[in-house]
Amino acid sequence: VDIITTVANEATGWLSAPQEEVDKAESKYAAVLKALEKHQKKVNDTISLLNAAKSKLKSCQNKVDSLCQTRPCSKTCIGCIVWKRRCFKVFRKYFGCPSWNNCCIKIGKPGCVAGNTLCR
Repeated sequence: VDIITTVANEATGWLSAPQEEVDKAESKYAAVLKALEKHQKKVNDTISLLNAAKSKLKSCQNKVDSLCQTRPCSKTCIGCIVWKRRCFKVFRKYFGCPSWNNCCIKIGKPGCVAGNTLCR
């Protein structure tokens, strides 16, 4: 019986060192797992903040877009001086003279064009 007790004590001694190593490894694993969970929470919090900022940015962009939309501009005429070839006749010969043309160039209304330019 003493031999069995001695052998059992020796076997316990041989097993205690590996058991301590297993305990240390489990302790380190638990610490790493806890740190990983902490970092995962920070990542999730950051993702939530980014999603909130993205949502706010989209809302602001929609407000800006609704305030400022380009629209088609109606045309307005700009007059100019032209040379009229048959203005008056002297002894059966026509002579030219300057004249006013009400619509030489058609452009978009300046206020509308300026508004569209500011929207871009």
